[in-house]
Amino acid sequence: MSASAMLSAPAFMSSAIVPAVLISACCLLLLTINNRIVAVLTRQRALHRELRDLLNKDTLGKSACGGGRGGSLSGSWPSFAGGACGPCAPPAAAAADASISPAADALISPAAAAALCADPAAAEWAAALEGQIADLRREAALIRAAVAAVLAAILHFLASGVALGIATFERRAETAAMVAFLLGLACLALGVGLMLSESMLLIAPLVTEERAVQRIKTFAQTQTRPASHVSLTVLAN
Repeated sequence: MSASAMLSAPAFMSSAIVPAVLISACCLLLLTINNRIVAVLTRQRALHRELRDLLNKDTLGKSACGGGRGGSLSGSWPSFAGGACGPCAPPAAAAADASISPAADALISPAAAAALCADPAAAEWAAALEGQIADLRREAALIRAAVAAVLAAILHFLASGVALGIATFERRAETAAMVAFLLGLACLALGVGLMLSESMLLIAPLVTEERAVQRIKTFAQTQTRPASHVSLTVLAN
């Protein structure tokens, strides 16, 4: 028995190199994923601060609901459904307010929501910040799933190494080692696929911001066009 174990020891040593190398690769991948999730969380906190500062502006705090033009430019923010906001909203708009995410609900006070009713540009920008936060939340969820998949891969590779050691004394353990190794490869592939999906969302916050800026520009042009048209009419007369 010991002779066969001595003969299979070199095979075990050479076979154990593969799980060890893959575990090292998984650790490097985890380091990269950790840097990515730190960047996402930092950006999300910055957006939260920007949204809070926008809602706490003195110019918005002094505005009264209904004193402005009312409503969001795109109507994408649930707080402004139906062209009303906060406590001034009709029952239909109040029902739409229930769809606000918990994070946004904690940031948006009734006074700030009422002030945003009077400033469509600020309301549109707040809606853009809300959309970017939602995009980053989806990215964070994908990264968290990728971390779990890579950690599962490391555990399976460790199990395959242990099974290979047992296989030097019990040949039937080779099957368990192979199964654990294949499961580790599957988990690693899943983690890489999740990170690939997350990379597809990298520009989603930027696209949301660009669309909001474009809508604000379009709204500003529609607001200034009537005045210029009137002045030209007066000059013509």
